[in-house]
Amino acid sequence: MIGASQFVDSIPMPLPEDSFLEDAVKLFGIVTWFTYFARYGYTKLEARFHVK
Repeated sequence: MIGASQFVDSIPMPLPEDSFLEDAVKLFGIVTWFTYFARYGYTKLEARFHVK
């Protein structure tokens, strides 16, 4: 995701204020990492407390 963000940073944007694409890539990275950690934590809690 960092590579994608850096690639988007290197693309010339039509307007300097137009950073939707850059922010969208970063938001996607945040959401995917949050989902990964939430799922990982949930599986560890299930294993620890033997919950299904």
